[in-house]
Amino acid sequence: MTLVLDHIGLSIGEEVMIDDVSLTLKRGTMNVLLGPTLAGKTTLMPLMAGLDKPSTGRIFADGKDAADLPVRRRSVAMVDQLFVNYPALSVYENIASPLRVAGLASAEIDARVEEAARFPRLENLLQRMPAQLSGGQKQRTAIARALVKRAELVLLDEPLDNLDYKLREELPRIFAQTGAIMVYATTEPAEAFLLGGMTATLREGRITQIGPTAQAYRRPNYIDAARVFPIHHSTNFRSPRRARSSSSRTVAICLRSALCRDRLMARIASRRMLRPRFRLAQLPRSSKRSGGR
Repeated sequence: MTLVLDHIGLSIGEEVMIDDVSLTLKRGTMNVLLGPTLAGKTTLMPLMAGLDKPSTGRIFADGKDAADLPVRRRSVAMVDQLFVNYPALSVYENIASPLRVAGLASAEIDARVEEAARFPRLENLLQRMPAQLSGGQKQRTAIARALVKRAELVLLDEPLDNLDYKLREELPRIFAQTGAIMVYATTEPAEAFLLGGMTATLREGRITQIGPTAQAYRRPNYIDAARVFPIHHSTNFRSPRRARSSSSRTVAICLRSALCRDRLMARIASRRMLRPRFRLAQLPRSSKRSGGR
């Protein structure tokens, strides 16, 4: 499937939530929506899924107007940041729920649930109830439920907080094997680096730049796009004479090698790159203590 957003906008009253957004999302691609809180990322996802209708513009799925397609006939899966599992169902039944709604045979459901549970390492937890799971295990269950559906469009709204880096790095490859369009919304530039693919930077409901993640990071078109990647540009803009500091060189080198991604994530998490490289001037100490006169 190819999904095209053609100059769409969304207004609620006098407030503009999405402003003239155009995107083309192709089959088997990873697409990251990167921007600060209230940039419009989460608002844009229900428009892609067909849950909301745009105030202006049109959305096309394989060249056909998506407005004419009922929501239940759309091949969409979504994992929200606040992941939801059915509390009265086991992990197995949570994963199998979209397949049972679709009316698949029991043998096929068993095979697909087993396959979907293998990637997030849930094989030994299928008979547990959600109350018996940790936060990370609940999150992996929600991702497996999206994976088992084999949807053509997968929307992920910051669902990876409790996953380790290895699972995060494998996620695009697993979904790419299904040929799905993956759309991942995040406020963290480090996650955009980790997932790769295409990145669209957003600010105040508008797309400020779109392109390969490394290109959007290295060559921002506008200052609003540059602000989304403070790791690079806070160091570069600090000293015009030193256009590339050692921190920015480290990021550039890591972007060329997938093996450095975990190291990059660890350095960002520890904020070593964001530490200032200057010391505040200290007032000279007086040789004599000041005393009252």
